[in-house]
Amino acid sequence: MTQAQDRRETLARVAAMLARRSSDRSVTQDAISLCVLSRSLSRIAERGCNEDRACPKCDGSGEVVIPDGWASCLSCAGTGSMDGKRERRLEDKARTIAALYGLRCYFQGDPRGAALYLIPQDAPNPERDASLYSSIGTAAY
Repeated sequence: MTQAQDRRETLARVAAMLARRSSDRSVTQDAISLCVLSRSLSRIAERGCNEDRACPKCDGSGEVVIPDGWASCLSCAGTGSMDGKRERRLEDKARTIAALYGLRCYFQGDPRGAALYLIPQDAPNPERDASLYSSIGTAAY
């Protein structure tokens, strides 16, 4: 299977999942958006593994010294990574779209797989998503 065929199949699977929960929204556009967001998050994870992406303002700690003590670094949104703000923004966008369809997001930081999994809100034990995401969720990539 070529990469283009694999992406079309994934897009169809995500679109079908959204269509089952649709409320007169543009399902195809939302499915494309979720797949694009997932690939962007995956690229951030790849860069994090292959490059030193530590925030230069806080030296990767996520905190900066202020006169009263310590505060969260505004440059990296407290993540310690130069991609921290962008990553948070992408995750928030994905959560917003998923919530429209009664889904929650699980973000996998390992660049070897999909970065975003969509899990039904009514799936049991949200605190166990980290161990069950591949069996109860649908990968978007």
